[in-house]
Amino acid sequence: MMGVELRPIGWVSSPRAEPIDDDWDSITATIRLDGDRFGPDALRGLDGFSHLEVVYLVDRVGPDDVQTAARRPRGNPDWPEVGIFAQRAKARPNRIGVSVCRLVSVKGLTVTVEALDAIDGSPVFDIKPYRAEFGPRSEVRQPAWSHQLMAGYWSAPPGETAEPVDSVRRSYDAVAGRYATEIGDELADKPLDRAMLDALCELCGDGTIADVGAGPGHVAAYLAGRGIHPLALDLSAVMCRYARGEHGVPATAADMTALPLASASLAGVVCFYALIHLDPPQRAAAYREIARVTRPGGHALVAFHTSDADTPSGGAKELTEWWGHPVELTFRFLDPAEEQHAAHRAGLDLVARLDRQPHDAQEHPSRRSYLLLRNRTR
Repeated sequence: MMGVELRPIGWVSSPRAEPIDDDWDSITATIRLDGDRFGPDALRGLDGFSHLEVVYLVDRVGPDDVQTAARRPRGNPDWPEVGIFAQRAKARPNRIGVSVCRLVSVKGLTVTVEALDAIDGSPVFDIKPYRAEFGPRSEVRQPAWSHQLMAGYWSAPPGETAEPVDSVRRSYDAVAGRYATEIGDELADKPLDRAMLDALCELCGDGTIADVGAGPGHVAAYLAGRGIHPLALDLSAVMCRYARGEHGVPATAADMTALPLASASLAGVVCFYALIHLDPPQRAAAYREIARVTRPGGHALVAFHTSDADTPSGGAKELTEWWGHPVELTFRFLDPAEEQHAAHRAGLDLVARLDRQPHDAQEHPSRRSYLLLRNRTR
């Protein structure tokens, strides 16, 4: 059979020299075209696009390492054996990688990008501008294990993590152990919370539900008990460790305003008492992300405090000490009507709303609202 010979158009220069599987969003790299074959005209007009598709050779994989049969992705015993063409492993028969990355700049023969998952020195076969029209034209479907694998592959885009978000992360890292002890079994005494979660599970069927702002993973664990494939996401990496260790649910650190998930990849999202730490623009971004990652017709359940004896709806409390730890947290008491409108603007329509009084002696004495939302995207 006739062979095919490919000649690189350029090479990657990256600070990452080893094929680490996660946190690629933090990487800024360059592609330098072969000056013997190309001039700057080859890149003319490329800077009019925000993203690129890059085709490259995974050249550090040796011939003896190439896989041609089924295997467990990343060797994880909890994931099924799938064929090499049902995964995106590096050890592919032709060792070709394809990546969609953000374009930063074009200068001369050098293209600077972010989130290119190719390591330093990788030969590049092609660069194409990414066009939205070449994205999926129907609903995206993928198995639950692939969501779990990808949960940490990307992270929040560089430069988008604001200092208040860092404060929230540090604060919850500090109190994670006590939080897990005090709140980890709270659902046992909250029948209305369980009822809303049960409704979400029934509406979502057997798809994956992401618990966004998952804390120590107790809500995700409840979903798992209902036969749902859960994915716990929380800003605090320490909270995620509790979710994995105490409840055995897949968990990864993530910012809800920039979720590391594919569009239309989830049956549903639950977000209990995490929106309260976000200001209005951040909450709008979070609702847009929830709409983006849920499939058309998918559902989301969000919960938040609305008022207490000292703070009306629309007010806020600042917390500087919690369980003996210094923290920097703002707890906002949200207006349900305003949150409904914000969700609607993001593409999430109200299905049902529950307002309730606090459970005496079992939680902070605040009034709460729950919004069950449906993604109207078509």
